[in-house]
Amino acid sequence: TNPAAAAALAGRSGDDKLDILVLGNSLSIHGIQYNWWGEWGMAATTQDQDYVHVVQNAFSPYVETSCRAFNYWQWEIEQSDRSIWLSTLNSLVRPTDDMIVIQLGDNVVDYSTWERDMNIMINYCRNLAPYAKIVLVGNFWYRESVEQAKRNVALAQQFFCAFLVDDNAAVHL
Repeated sequence: TNPAAAAALAGRSGDDKLDILVLGNSLSIHGIQYNWWGEWGMAATTQDQDYVHVVQNAFSPYVETSCRAFNYWQWEIEQSDRSIWLSTLNSLVRPTDDMIVIQLGDNVVDYSTWERDMNIMINYCRNLAPYAKIVLVGNFWYRESVEQAKRNVALAQQFFCAFLVDDNAAVHL
């Protein structure tokens, strides 16, 4: 992250703060339960090491940053009609969001409509936050067909993808 990139993203909706929404699964945020001891992404040993906070901390030296995360697992695992979960976004996505990071795909059971459903969900988000940049994050558990569908969506809609490969290092940022 560099100051120019942070400044370009911040204030897209009219203020000077960078507002980020992360729509993900338990890797983004997970509540406390018998086998999980914190309210942060399950791939991290501490809250400041989960990718939501790593993203926020990458921008915060350059611009005031607010990062909200939501575990959108219901949409992710839905097997018949993912559109039934879209109205949930009405209370999550704000018109002032500058960036929406989507980290979904690891828990999908039925991929037959995955690419189509991603396009529908992203268009729904864009209608709620028309100035937001969209960033798709690759799966933690790599599946070529899922990653290719994400690439197709990103290319068709002209936004960024960040894929995890080899030792979970991000590429294609």
